[in-house]
Amino acid sequence: MTSGALYGRSDAQWDELEEVGWDLLLDHAFTLTDYTELNQDLARRAGQPAWDFRRADHRAAMGELLGRLTNGP
Repeated sequence: MTSGALYGRSDAQWDELEEVGWDLLLDHAFTLTDYTELNQDLARRAGQPAWDFRRADHRAAMGELLGRLTNGP
């Protein structure tokens, strides 16, 4: 884990997103339909703002999270 804000989120927020992201993927492995749904569920469950996919940096932030999730819990 690096220190500082990455895509405007603190290390603690990234940790929460990773934990919630794993829960979501495990709970909905066969039912999540797209990144928008994942984004909305992450925001709701983590209590953090959703990313705005019209923004390149927000799309990159979702890519960052998915990359972290590929490394396992």
